[in-house]
Amino acid sequence: MLIRRRKRAGYTLLEIILSLLIALLLLTALYSAVGNQLRQAQAGRDVTTQTTVSRSIIARIENDVVGSLALSDPGRFRNQAADAQAAQAKSGTTTPTTTTPTTTTPTTTTPTTTTPSSSGSGTDSSDPSTGSGLTGPVVLPFGVVGDSASMTLYASKLPGEIYAPREGESGQLVSDTRRIVYWLAEGGLGLCRQEIRVATANDIEVTGPPSGDVQNFLLAPEVKSMELTYFDGTNWADTWDSRTIGDDGITPVGSPRAIAVRLGLLPPGGKDGDELRYYRHVILITTANAATQDAPVTSP
Repeated sequence: MLIRRRKRAGYTLLEIILSLLIALLLLTALYSAVGNQLRQAQAGRDVTTQTTVSRSIIARIENDVVGSLALSDPGRFRNQAADAQAAQAKSGTTTPTTTTPTTTTPTTTTPTTTTPSSSGSGTDSSDPSTGSGLTGPVVLPFGVVGDSASMTLYASKLPGEIYAPREGESGQLVSDTRRIVYWLAEGGLGLCRQEIRVATANDIEVTGPPSGDVQNFLLAPEVKSMELTYFDGTNWADTWDSRTIGDDGITPVGSPRAIAVRLGLLPPGGKDGDELRYYRHVILITTANAATQDAPVTSP
């Protein structure tokens, strides 16, 4: 006798529940995998973006630093000192022609300009902007003046005015010598940059961050930390002043051999207080003459 089974009309409740659970597990795994992939892709884009920003900022600083003015002929200070000494000896004066090296600290006030005395005894040797034993003040190439948080550069660069002027601009060439200041704004607002033309500025000798609304000078709000150090050929220093008289008492030290820039950037989308990412770059100044000598070195 054959037994005929009754045909089933649908799935049981248990089968439906099991199929839903399996589908839910598969979708959860797929969602986790896709979410993880998206997070990694976004992290990679953030790193690329931040690295690009840091490279752009450092390249901007490097272009300004390498154009900083250096002492083209340090020997002229020795020659002028020798001429002044000879003139004093001829006139019978006994004013010393050498000074004790002094270290100056970058300041935000205008340096005092020394006027030569009527007796022909030379300028005040305590003024770092004049050479010792000279018959008149000598305007030095300022080069680099800065500390660990700010830096003032006196640089020669291609004037932007040579390009076709925009509507309403005259396009007249003004000056290829600029004073450029980098500093970190207070309150974590970011890295600021100011550039002015030497030929038309009234306060060109003023170093350090300018006063006024920093929003006019804000270059990179992502930068929340900046550390600058200066290499003199032997050691790293936290401050530098190119006007400082060197060990020979005559020649200014000029620009440092290198400047190390360390920037701390806030990650994209980050908030104040988040961990910063740091980027460090050493900028060489090939025209620097940070080391001075009492006499020229001759080959044996």
